[in-house]
Amino acid sequence: MSDWARTAATRATVPWRVGDLTVMAGANLLGLIGLLVANFGGGGQADLGAELPWLRLGIGAVVVAGAGNALWLMAGVRAVAIRRRQLLERAPAIRTALRSVADQSNALPADAEALVAGPQMTRYHRTDCPAAAGRPVAPAPLDGHLRAGLRPCGICRPSGWGDGGGADR
Repeated sequence: MSDWARTAATRATVPWRVGDLTVMAGANLLGLIGLLVANFGGGGQADLGAELPWLRLGIGAVVVAGAGNALWLMAGVRAVAIRRRQLLERAPAIRTALRSVADQSNALPADAEALVAGPQMTRYHRTDCPAAAGRPVAPAPLDGHLRAGLRPCGICRPSGWGDGGGADR
């Protein structure tokens, strides 16, 4: 990666440089001035032939403003692509770190039954429960589910079913 690309990617939280903003603002200002001149110059003309040069000026002004905006957007897209590439280069290290943290936080004792629950679930389930199949779930020990206020599932009847776990029959 070039020094320019590295510098561009490590800039502040905005993907544009001051020069990019200056080009965009200048092009829009030129476009606005061109449109105003075209409007005042072509206004009140009774002959279509006399209005055509002013119409061309107005169209040119819109093209100049559009080109300035396009250059500004392309600079932003380029900076985002560089940042994305840098993030993807670091992704394996980030993924490994996240997995180790998740493995440590979700570790269950060897003799514990694997129980799962997910966001917006009110009940915890066995890992093979059809009510939890295909849903984003995470394992946790029984006391973790009970502390979270979850009740045992009535389909798979995991640990805690019928022994005060709060299940309703």
